[in-house]
Amino acid sequence: MRNVNLAGVAILLALASACAVPSTPSREAAATRDQAPRKNTLVVATSAPIAAFSYAFVGTSGGGTQSFNELWMQGLVTSGKTSPAPEPRIAVELPSIDRGTARVSPDGRMAVTWKIRPDVKWADGVDLTARDYAFGLEIMKDRENPLAGATLVVNIGPLVESIDVLDDKTFVMNWTQPFYQFDAIGFFALQPMPIHVLRAVWDERNMDAFANHPYWRGDYFQVGPYRPTRFEPSVEIVLEAVPHYFVGRPKIDTITLKQYADANVAYAAVLAKAIDMTADNTIREERAIELKEQWERTGEGRVHIGYGTSRGIFPMFKPEYQAEPAMLEQRVRQALFTAVDRDTWAAAMLSGYAANTANSLLPPAHNLHEFTRDSLRGYRYDPQEALRVLGDAGWARSADGSLMNRADGRRFKVEVWTTQDNEREASILADMWRQIGIESPLFIIPNAQLDNRELRQSFTGVEISARGYADHILTRAECSTLPTPPRFSAANRGHYCNPEMDRLIAAYRGSITRPDQGRAIAEVARLHAQDLPMMQLYFNLSHPSVVKGLNALADDFGGGLQASGYYGSYFRNAHEWQWTE
Repeated sequence: MRNVNLAGVAILLALASACAVPSTPSREAAATRDQAPRKNTLVVATSAPIAAFSYAFVGTSGGGTQSFNELWMQGLVTSGKTSPAPEPRIAVELPSIDRGTARVSPDGRMAVTWKIRPDVKWADGVDLTARDYAFGLEIMKDRENPLAGATLVVNIGPLVESIDVLDDKTFVMNWTQPFYQFDAIGFFALQPMPIHVLRAVWDERNMDAFANHPYWRGDYFQVGPYRPTRFEPSVEIVLEAVPHYFVGRPKIDTITLKQYADANVAYAAVLAKAIDMTADNTIREERAIELKEQWERTGEGRVHIGYGTSRGIFPMFKPEYQAEPAMLEQRVRQALFTAVDRDTWAAAMLSGYAANTANSLLPPAHNLHEFTRDSLRGYRYDPQEALRVLGDAGWARSADGSLMNRADGRRFKVEVWTTQDNEREASILADMWRQIGIESPLFIIPNAQLDNRELRQSFTGVEISARGYADHILTRAECSTLPTPPRFSAANRGHYCNPEMDRLIAAYRGSITRPDQGRAIAEVARLHAQDLPMMQLYFNLSHPSVVKGLNALADDFGGGLQASGYYGSYFRNAHEWQWTE
């Protein structure tokens, strides 16, 4: 009975309010309304798990997991607003040969001086010092270092002999040779490590205790605009703004990073308006194009499009793993590449963006692209030419269409490995190679095994995968990046090792002028096209999305780089993001 009376009172009050003469709001009420706080939280998404931070992270680069690093850390440099050229961030200025802060000695060594801004502090308020950088290099170079992520993306350890600390804010990197990115050291290449947190446990040389230190997970912090305050692996990470961030306090207080099971679930969350922003490759390319077209019609947001990672077919070169010995023959790889219709494949996976077909080692947006232009153009789709070359190599079609070895009668069978979200591409390859009689059973790596490095470096035929932006694909062709036990963490999962390729890549990375770099990368591209350590298919689309009302990426997308670049990801200026409505 009481509830009925209360309801009646509410109705009477509503009627009285409706009949009343509107009053002019007070000046104080108007001011309160005008100053009502805008939305000050942001939800971003990844479609793969982030199990740890910094050197302890060894997960896949897929799903956007590498895109968020500049939310919580920063490099000595980052990229500009509209140009991917390096600009100082933690550093006061870029080192320069002309100014004498970078010097090449007669014996071929290089010394590069870096000066840290005086106002840079760790997220816990402690000053960042040059000793923290020296400590970071020490951990990276130590062979007993248990953290596989220390050298997973960029490994400058073998090239940097030491760091000399000149004072609290100045240090010298002593390179064993000139390095083409000497003035572009970002957060991946060299991370400072907090001496005040990790030095004591590192000095104990208890590597299990070091690897399991809470710093790498729940207690992590760095020198970026945000600090993780809640860490739930495979669920979410909550980041809070760092008030003393040296470039300026972030305008958004809290960012929640949601971790979804796969790209389809993440896309559904975007459509349900549960997500405000996605990273470079949180959702699949075809979904990104679909979303772009939808939002262009409805005005609900914007999907930015740029060049991303290199997608390719990576053969296994380790004889103990490779089940089909013919894959170790250069002419056989050339024939199989000719049997791949890359334009059709790229158009199918990129919703018509056939222009992204990888006809050169480097993508068109790269500053050295002209030196590698059309390096792969010779591999035009031609199944009959593929069969001719395979015939020269001792293979012939049988009565049932299968490709058979004339010497021992075995069928040409090469297993195709890929991840759970990429079964469609594995089927495309199997269908194309089936046209010339090759049997290609599929091995799909479940999402639960994405971080199983030992498994992923043991594929038995070919792997369909991606490798980082532009020249980062070269880490799949270097002897120095072969995965070894017990961590198996290096990039070269196909175990390709060619001393001539190593020499050419070293010459490229040792060039510090653009003409020299151009000549060197042209030679790398020539050998790459000849020996095919990887059969590049297309350049992925980099496609972060931003909902309407969030001012992010509007003025700096042009200068950003795909997440696994040396520096300057699309999230580099997160401190400037804000809601406008």
